[in-house]
Amino acid sequence: MKKKILAILLAAVMVFSFTACDKAQDDGVFVLSEDSLDEYVTLTEDYDVFNVEIDPIEITEDDINTELNYLIMDMVGGSEKLQKLVNRQVVSGDTVVIDYVGTKDGVAFEGGTSTSSTNLTIGSGKFIPGFEDGLIGTKPGDVVTLDLTFPEDYSSEELAGQAVQFEVTVHYILPTFADVTDDVVADLYEGFTTVSDLRKKVSQDIYDTTYDSSVEYAVVALMEEKCTYSETLPEELRQVAYDNVMQNIATYASYYGMDTETYIYLSYYQDLETFQNETAWEIADYSVKNLLFCQAYANEKDLNVTEAELDEQLESYASYYGISVEDGFTDAEIDAIKNTMMNLKVVDYIIENASVTIKEASEETETE
Repeated sequence: MKKKILAILLAAVMVFSFTACDKAQDDGVFVLSEDSLDEYVTLTEDYDVFNVEIDPIEITEDDINTELNYLIMDMVGGSEKLQKLVNRQVVSGDTVVIDYVGTKDGVAFEGGTSTSSTNLTIGSGKFIPGFEDGLIGTKPGDVVTLDLTFPEDYSSEELAGQAVQFEVTVHYILPTFADVTDDVVADLYEGFTTVSDLRKKVSQDIYDTTYDSSVEYAVVALMEEKCTYSETLPEELRQVAYDNVMQNIATYASYYGMDTETYIYLSYYQDLETFQNETAWEIADYSVKNLLFCQAYANEKDLNVTEAELDEQLESYASYYGISVEDGFTDAEIDAIKNTMMNLKVVDYIIENASVTIKEASEETETE
């Protein structure tokens, strides 16, 4: 149950964009007026008091190592020093960076070529039998030819059971942070010259990120207690929020190569029908309440988005996507952007002014 509640909260935080409804002001931007806002939400007397507690933040050596290894993966492609750190034969468990060309009867076949420096962990089983084993014992800079046969049950009928050749170039063995020495630290993080100092920096970064996200979630979770809502929420906003929930779910499912039903089951432990009829509406309603509170708070604290701020953001988006502001955004999209900016502006303001307490570690936590 706790995981489900957390998933709902996180999903609701993401549904900040709403399009215009028939209560839009004359300028086409959806901002609830004070009169219409009062129909749905009333701030409590202590609406501006945010005393939040967060769990103790513990950074382990594994956390630091994991982050450092991600850093290596990001930086190694542009650093010859990092690429040359591991100069030995490839063994099982290594991640090698390779290019390869696959041919059948001397002709390259579809999907069998990569010239974009592919990462492959030896022993992962991602490639056909014999491919990964064939790289064991090679060294960075080697070019090897692998004579292999696709499995009989391979998904492509044209390749199933067929003999092929792969010419593989082993560029380098991906180092881990255990391979890093002081003389290459600057290639990982500018301004640092020792492994020890970099570990301290990364540890602090992890702490800061964890602290910030913990406070943000605590603040968002507390918002609903800082006002009272009418029995009915604006139906236009509920429907837009619901549609956004389902759109986001479909987008994330596609990103992970899943269908929507599988993604929902793995993320929420629910079947598609239950999610559509129950949980998606819970997330939508939470999002609408969040928007209503933030708009009421913005009105009280003079935190509404100015036209100058909106224009600057639209110019930024337009530049990024290579479009013009005049032709690139519909009124509904501009409304969504403005509402998103307002939400974030309010949340940032509350976080900056919140009173934060870190809970004392329990005995159970201390002994883990």
